[in-house]
Formats: sequence, C-alpha cells, structure tokens
Amino acid sequence: MGQLQTPHTTNPLPHSLLLLIWCILGLSLRLVNLAADPPWTDECATLVFSLGNSFRTVPVDRLIGSDLLLQPLQPRPDAGVADVWQYLMGESTHPPAYFMLAHGWMSLWMKLFPPENGLVSLWSARSLPALLGTAAIPAIFGCCYLTVRDRTLAHLAA
Repeated sequence: MGQLQTPHTTNPLPHSLLLLIWCILGLSLRLVNLAADPPWTDECATLVFSLGNSFRTVPVDRLIGSDLLLQPLQPRPDAGVADVWQYLMGESTHPPAYFMLAHGWMSLWMKLFPPENGLVSLWSARSLPALLGTAAIPAIFGCCYLTVRDRTLAHLAA
C-alpha cells in the first residue's frame, strides 16, 4: 500500500522556481526604461537630500541659470550621512532612514560609475526602489504563505 501525501508535503521546488520567475519578471519590469522619464519633484528632493545637499543653496529671489539650479544635484565627495541627516531634518518632514540608505547606495554607484555631466544618475537613484520593490515579491509570498498556508494563493499575492 502506498502512503498518502498531505498537501503540505508536496515538493516545494516547482513553487520555488515559479517564485524565482516572478522575481525575474518583477525586476525586469521595474528596470525597463527606468530613467526614460524626467524626475518628479519628490524624486528631485530624494536626490538632493540623499546626496547630502540642501535646497537652500538655490536663490529664490532672483533669476538664475541652469548651472546654479542643478547644483544641488551634483554629488559632493565630502558629503556624508551626517549631512543627509542635517539637511533633511532642517528642510523636510520625512524620516531619514531611506535617505541614508539611498546615500550609501548612490555613493557606491558613483564609485562604480562616475556621474555624467557632473550630475547624479537618475538610473542609480531609481534602481534602489526597483530592487526593494523586487525584494517585496518573495516577502509578500512568504507572508501570505505563513498566513493562509496556500502556495497558490501566495503566488497570486506575489
């Protein structure tokens, strides 16, 4: 007589491969044309604060050229996490954790790929949220599976 299998003892390998496919698909969709659109104002703020720069260096009481307007988007080699904290706390109401993480990410990215035209890469700034969004796929799968113990439903959620 053969042994009966319960649904919980099925082979998890096909489910793992399917989850890997979801992750590859999710990352691919996030990275396609990542820097094709111009930055939104909130992305500009993220770039400026994550670089450890301030908006207060841009004069608002007179006409200025594009070089002065884009100055906060230029990486400073001496800027550190303390600068991110200082400017963020003085000019914004956002919590600092993401900006500090983005500062480290963009600093690493700029070491590997120096900035074009002296400005930070929009692709490098947008790639961190793309990777975090991709990491959410297996996290959602895991949370759903732990909650309802149904891999099919977990795949749908992922």
